[in-house]
Amino acid sequence: MSEKKQQGGAIWMLSTFALIGVLIGLGISSLNGSPDESATPTPSGVQDSEQSAYVAPGIDDDAMLGDENAPVTMILFSDYQCPYCQSFETETMPFIIEDFVDTGLVRVVFRDYPLSSHEYAHVAAEAAECVGDDDDLYWAYHDLLVANAEEWESYDGDHFDLFSQYAANLGVDQDAYYECLSSGSYYDEVDSDAEDGWASGVRGTPTVFVNGEMVVGALPYEDYVTSDGVTHEGYESIITRVLEATK
Repeated sequence: MSEKKQQGGAIWMLSTFALIGVLIGLGISSLNGSPDESATPTPSGVQDSEQSAYVAPGIDDDAMLGDENAPVTMILFSDYQCPYCQSFETETMPFIIEDFVDTGLVRVVFRDYPLSSHEYAHVAAEAAECVGDDDDLYWAYHDLLVANAEEWESYDGDHFDLFSQYAANLGVDQDAYYECLSSGSYYDEVDSDAEDGWASGVRGTPTVFVNGEMVVGALPYEDYVTSDGVTHEGYESIITRVLEATK
């Protein structure tokens, strides 16, 4: 096991304890709730009857990271203000990108699933869309939102202004961007993503479909053991297993 992955696992355990305060577990916001219901933390892997009969979603026209011909597609339904999503983005995704995306084995598609219990989640999702159709620019803005979550979540000024400043930092025309965001140009697009997620059995964030297989909660990269002594697959094992099935 590499040193970085050992460190990542330790960080994941600490942050998960802080977020959940119970098992060495995983987080998901609003399980068994629509995008309009409040967030409730719960261990990963818990699915209701609707989830167990889900139909995997398509990629729509959403931003893609990686080789479009990669054998494995990960469709991530996420909420920018969800703490479990932020944990997943900062502690698990970097390893997935390094080991699978950058090597051409996995492509990641980001789809929005903002919860109404998170005051700025919807406008943050719109903010990412307003940078334009360039996937690289979208992901750069996406990363800014994740890195600066504490700032914009607690900001007491005009969020349109703040998000426009983020866009300007990436070279986006600030006036045009502000008009896009303040006019709600992508409001319906964000809602459409959430509706697709709900129709596919998504009941909380983060929820990921790996070549159609639903993975619920902020799983770590490596396999993990819950308090009952049971070992579960992390993303490294899940993706490797799915990859093998494509051969």
